[in-house]
Amino acid sequence: MQRAIGDARVALAFHAPPAAAAELAELELAVAVLGGRDPTLGDVRGRHHVLRDGGLVVLDALVEPGAEAAAGAALARRVVELPRTLTPARLEAARAAVCADHAFQRETVQGVARELGWRLCTFGDVDVGEGGGRLTGLGRDQVLAAAARTLLPERASVVAVTPRRVTARGAAGRSLLARLPRRRPIAPAVVAAPVVAAAAPTKPRPAPSTAPPIVREVLGNGLTVIIKPDPTVPVVAMRAMWQGGSRLEDATTSGTTSLLATMLVRGCGRLDADALEAAVDGLGGALGAVAGRNSLALRAEWSSQTWERGLELLAGCVAAPRFDAAELRRQRRAQLDQLALEDTYPTHVAFRTFAEALYAQHPYRLRPLGDPTVVAGLDRATLARTYRDRYPRSAMTLAIVGDVDPARALALVEAHLGAASPPPPPPPTIALEAFDAQPSATREVYRYLDRQQASVVVGFPGTTLGASDRFAVEALVQLLGGHSGRLFAELRERQGLAYQVSMYGADGLDPGYLAVYVACAPANADRVVALVRAELERVVAEGVAADEVERARRRLVGGHQLALQRRAAIASALAYHDVHGLGWQEWSRYPAHLAAVTTAEVTAAARRYLRWDRAVVAVVRPPSATPGAARRTQPRTGKRR
Repeated sequence: MQRAIGDARVALAFHAPPAAAAELAELELAVAVLGGRDPTLGDVRGRHHVLRDGGLVVLDALVEPGAEAAAGAALARRVVELPRTLTPARLEAARAAVCADHAFQRETVQGVARELGWRLCTFGDVDVGEGGGRLTGLGRDQVLAAAARTLLPERASVVAVTPRRVTARGAAGRSLLARLPRRRPIAPAVVAAPVVAAAAPTKPRPAPSTAPPIVREVLGNGLTVIIKPDPTVPVVAMRAMWQGGSRLEDATTSGTTSLLATMLVRGCGRLDADALEAAVDGLGGALGAVAGRNSLALRAEWSSQTWERGLELLAGCVAAPRFDAAELRRQRRAQLDQLALEDTYPTHVAFRTFAEALYAQHPYRLRPLGDPTVVAGLDRATLARTYRDRYPRSAMTLAIVGDVDPARALALVEAHLGAASPPPPPPPTIALEAFDAQPSATREVYRYLDRQQASVVVGFPGTTLGASDRFAVEALVQLLGGHSGRLFAELRERQGLAYQVSMYGADGLDPGYLAVYVACAPANADRVVALVRAELERVVAEGVAADEVERARRRLVGGHQLALQRRAAIASALAYHDVHGLGWQEWSRYPAHLAAVTTAEVTAAARRYLRWDRAVVAVVRPPSATPGAARRTQPRTGKRR
């Protein structure tokens, strides 16, 4: 098939046994081994679709246009060579990954409901599972036998989706099929297994009558450790966090923290990037990092069987990141590519234009991924120096949540991360933005992007993380911008002017912002701005109603409680509140804080923040020759487009 796409994707698919077959767990392990990194294809996705009357096994990869036939052959070779590649280590890594997937599925009520609904629709019985309970007892021969019955290259279906510009490359379909290997993956003498229902997976453990206490300890080197044991699901989440982020950058260092975050998890100690990735995959876990406006964090998730080794890998990234030169070149190039891609998205361009107009001097005006010129010049020495000077272990909080013994976890953290650390760096001196001093001429800004829609941002200076009115501001944002909020009802339901309406509140260690975002037809942009202004001014003049505040409160609390089903979300909240000086206990007090918000406080927040003399209007629209729009295009942040 030809489509208007940039790269090609090739897929190899096989008919799989129906849901009632006995070998579903074996195939799940085989597919987990067949997916992953390939020396010629890069990342290969492996999926096993289990259906009532017969399923599918699919392997696919993203490839360069013109390489479709070679990619199809390479995918088939992965199947043919399974007996060679299915080593004991690879089998255990696949088992860990599949077991972790089952555990993560059971973390949330949505995941449990999805699993129960799938069982009922597929098997007709919620007590019959997909074979997850049999995973621990399966050996190599059983997995290969199941593969021999199902993954036959001569019976494969092959699909290539290619860019339209490569349609003249010859008989692509015939070429794909002609190059497929014809050997079976193992000797065909294996007899078929009887068709019986698979055993049910291990059920989640019931919650204890009382939650174990949370442990918080400060090690001798200053590192803060918070451990929340939770044995109800065999999952362990970890967050290592520092204050920092792009708030500590300026025009000459913009993007340093983002690239630093990436490099922290691209090799540590004796493990280069590929070896570290293989080690994480072998544990069935996940390891990553993120740089925000106010913080830098490493995040990890493991099963309860692999978390100790997972903690060792996370600690290695904290204590001994490699910053390898070749990997740095790859990740720097990827960050530059992402920055270029952002320039094509109207929403990104609109919010960037808004931030640059709202903040004349403060670092919050900077792009989270940085300035391309700065990023292109970042080297190993700069990243290593930034990490050493700004992010010592003495300034770090590590939160661990899940199926762990607190004493054991604390001992391991001490062993891996308890070495001496330099003291925390002094608090940075960051001048607050003088919002009232900005001239009105800079508050209405345009950018031009050749797209079929306009993106409108109307925003104001906002509040801070520790402000007493931050919960009233959250309620205000929800009642205005939620799906049943005032702006949504006016712009989308009554006027029919908008494709998308939302409102955001971004607080920070320094004042953040409140912003209304609207996607609309270019011809409607000016009218949208006028209606947003009219609605916000009506809120300021008339205030809000008690029933609006109550609906907003219920939506916020409900969303908060759903989010905190994940151990990863709790670990993040614990570390976030602790490292920013809000008190680690705050993660659980959100509903109480919202319950205390009054209608008068929400009205007061509207009058305090929705001030049109401080408003910034940023519009991204298709190129226009309108003289008024051209005059209002802000020149100081780049060329007019």
